Amino acid sequence: MQEVRGGVQEVISVRQIFNPTLFVLHNGILCYNRHTDPAKPYDALHVCVQTVKLEEVFKICHKGVAWGHRGVAGTLDKFQRTFFAMSAREKIRRLVDRCNTCLAKERSIQAKRGPHVPRTVGNVGEKVFIDLVSMSETVRKNRYMLTVQDGFTRFASAYPICNKEADFAYKNPPYNPSSNIMERWHRTIVSILRTMGMEMQNEWDLGVKAACLAYNTTVHNSTGQTSFFATFGREAIVPIHWVYPIPKPDAEKDVTAWTETIQERFQTAYAGMRDKQKQTIRRNVQYYKPILKQFNIGQWVWIFDPRIIPGSCDRLRLYWAGPYKIIWLMAPVLAEVIAVFEQGKPRIVSLDILKEFRGENNGHSLPSDPPHPSFQGGDEITEIPSWS
Repeated sequence: MQEVRGGVQEVISVRQIFNPTLFVLHNGILCYNRHTDPAKPYDALHVCVQTVKLEEVFKICHKGVAWGHRGVAGTLDKFQRTFFAMSAREKIRRLVDRCNTCLAKERSIQAKRGPHVPRTVGNVGEKVFIDLVSMSETVRKNRYMLTVQDGFTRFASAYPICNKEADFAYKNPPYNPSSNIMERWHRTIVSILRTMGMEMQNEWDLGVKAACLAYNTTVHNSTGQTSFFATFGREAIVPIHWVYPIPKPDAEKDVTAWTETIQERFQTAYAGMRDKQKQTIRRNVQYYKPILKQFNIGQWVWIFDPRIIPGSCDRLRLYWAGPYKIIWLMAPVLAEVIAVFEQGKPRIVSLDILKEFRGENNGHSLPSDPPHPSFQGGDEITEIPSWS
């Protein structure tokens, strides 16, 4: 028998199965003789495990106090030190994948695992994205930044606000972050504010207008135009133009001629932007690997929930909550879920952050036992930046 990294090669012929040298009875127990060399009697006999007993032995080698829910390689190594089973690697792999407690070790998810559902926007104002960002409190008591971006021209605006109550703002429900272009815009505007100096920690509300101007006057990769030009039909006048003025056209145009010129600019620019949008969709589809299983209404699932909880150790905190029950599949990549054992409102989540629940007898076990604590007011829990 060929040995690989201390484990036995699992390809055994029918002749080898009935070989009395390889399989022997020891104290009434069928064992596999790992070493046929008489000079190596140590660690030679491995107990043969029946298929119906494999899961029970797996719990000993994987879920025992001294085993720590190791992965496929670690569990297989512990299994092969004492036991033997045909096609053990594949069977152990399936059992490890079904272990709910192992989710406690996962602190990230694989993005773009679901189907690619492109959303094309053909005109200005056809789709507008709105979101709220939690920031540090400034001397003017502004704690949040309301961001707005047009889905076609990518023209963005940001407004400092003091709270997120209904009188000031209405926040869109949580859903797939990768489907909202605001997530990428948030990283951009924060990076621009960071370059303005340390005073932006408490004065960021004074720099949002300049940050938006810097973004809107830069050529966007997905449109091939500056957001300002795509919105107003001309380039913005920036401070450098005060020092070096832009030359004016030789002849002034009347209102009709100027309107026709602007209209022609929009038609030419928008045609190019639509072609650029199609190229971006064809490029992005190459990065998606639709390996998600099909979820059904009524199915129990875990949810990846990377919340920062005050007073808890981030390194030891569980990143999976649940179980939740799917009550509505509202889109190919979105689902509405509700907690099974906890009181709460339904949540709209992406299928990317779901994993199938395989509890025993629908028991409430790890990784969400005990469940996340709840806080009054909601301001003490801050979402981690997007993982996509």
